[in-house]
Amino acid sequence: MNKEPWLKYFPVALFSPVMGLAGLALAWLRAEQTLALPIALGKATTFIALLAFGAIALLYLAKLARFPCAVLAELRHPRKLNVFPSISISLMLSAVLVFDEQPQAAFALWAAGAGLQFSLTLHAMSAWLFTQRFALAQTDPIWFFPLVGNMVAAATGIDHAPLELLWFFFSIGFAFWITMFMAVFQRMVLHPPFPEQLTPTFFVLIAPPAVAFLAYHGLAGQVDALSRVLYYAALFLTLLLFANLRRFLRLGFSLLAWCYTFPLAAIVLASLVMSTETDSAWLRAIAGVLLIIVTIVVLALAIRTAIAAMRGEICAPDD
Repeated sequence: MNKEPWLKYFPVALFSPVMGLAGLALAWLRAEQTLALPIALGKATTFIALLAFGAIALLYLAKLARFPCAVLAELRHPRKLNVFPSISISLMLSAVLVFDEQPQAAFALWAAGAGLQFSLTLHAMSAWLFTQRFALAQTDPIWFFPLVGNMVAAATGIDHAPLELLWFFFSIGFAFWITMFMAVFQRMVLHPPFPEQLTPTFFVLIAPPAVAFLAYHGLAGQVDALSRVLYYAALFLTLLLFANLRRFLRLGFSLLAWCYTFPLAAIVLASLVMSTETDSAWLRAIAGVLLIIVTIVVLALAIRTAIAAMRGEICAPDD
């Protein structure tokens, strides 16, 4: 019996590793300035992140060309539709990584990512409000992706776009993240626990306040009261999740495990910026420890993902 082509089941979730790798690269590049660390690892991680993004993007474009209905099915899936902004976020993070060497290419990547992000935000919020009807029990932190991507656009677009456009993106992400956070938090506290396979998504809680801090700092150009609220909220969520580390260590592997990486990279970047602005030794220490942790996590997940791919566990029907 002929099997269906693996390309048909190539998941959009594979852009999440790109986000993690790109975030790690940015963290190491920033750490070279703040912590006086060698930049070699930052440059090496940059190369790996860009290579991974190119390979995954080409494969997903091939899927779109050969199996457009499969891509459409993902866009209509209650959870997977919220994962699509990982594509636009990867584009915008890649723009930052190539800016020093190729500023024109960086602008093209950012513009494509920001435009796609806006379109995906409209698609996701239209589905939430008009197209589909969701129960509160269906919400989870993955729902933040369509919103946090707008704050990524603001954080990464300083060299590419008018200030008012960046405030527009920031306002979308910030205002509706607050609204969505209340819904997701209510679901987490007052409803039955998440299925075990969704447990890694708890780390996505860190990303919105951490990215909001980075975006707001870039736009306002200073650390003020709102900056501190955003940063320390992200730091508290990080400490809260590490206080429950045993819950995560006992989990098996899935692509959702990559949800650990980008949020951790975001809090590292935020800690590095905050430590510089406040000249805080303890924040530099936190940033250094978290940088080591996220590096180990990314390396472990990269190895485990490669093993899963060789076993045929990645590109397979999941529901």
